Order: sequence, then structure tokens, then C-alpha cells
Amino acid sequence: TPLFTEMVAKGRIKDQIVFFEDLSRRGDAVDFVINCTDAFTDEELIRTKAEIEKEVFQDFIGKHPWYALQQFVNQKTYWGKIKTILITLKMKGLPETLAFLVTKLKAKLKLIPDPYVRRWAVVDKPNYTSSMTMIEGRMPTF
Repeated sequence: TPLFTEMVAKGRIKDQIVFFEDLSRRGDAVDFVINCTDAFTDEELIRTKAEIEKEVFQDFIGKHPWYALQQFVNQKTYWGKIKTILITLKMKGLPETLAFLVTKLKAKLKLIPDPYVRRWAVVDKPNYTSSMTMIEGRMPTF
């Protein structure tokens, strides 16, 4: 892309092979950052980004306190897991809910891989072949 070509020309991407190997190993670009600006140093950009994220989060809590509390309760307590089970029970019935719970228990005990987690380039021992294969995204569902 033109942006990639520009970053190589500016020296922000020093080794293209290392760049793509690193990107393949990560699987996504959530924590992957390249400073594309000339206005900020890397440290200034990271500090500014953190300040903006904090301000946006505080604004969100101020404008939506009940939703923020609900998200906190769902993510930090077992209520989110109970809610998932109740929704599965309502949508799919008792037999499929029990099968879901048994599968999740087996996955928790490491007897089977968790089929309800999507993966992106998640491998135990990365090599060239595995880094070239996008498997899926890693997002827990329970």
C-alpha cells in the first residue's frame, strides 16, 4: 500500500521480513503500532494516546453510568457467564445447553481445545508455515 511504501522509505519499517513475521505472529494489529506522524515522537504519541483513551473512558462513564456498571458486572463477576448460560438455554433448549456446559467444562480442564474460542494465528510453536496461515481470531465467548 502507499502507506507501507512511505513507512519503508522513511525508515519506520527497517526490515520488511521481520515486520511481516512479527505481524503474522501477532495475528492482529491491536497492540501493533507504527508512528506514521512527523509531528510526534513515539513517546509523545503513546502518552497522547493514553491521555485520550482515559478521557474518552471517563466521558463514557459520566454519560452512561448504568451501562458502564453493567459491563463491569458482566465482565468481572460470574453474572456474565450465568447470563450466557440462560441465553443458551432460552435459544437452544436444555439438551444443547447441557452439551455446551459439558464442552466448556472439558475445555476448562484442558481435555479438549475450546471450540467456542476463535483463533488468529495462534500456534504453540510458530514456524514459517503456521505464520502464513491465518487460523481465525482469538475471542472468548464464555
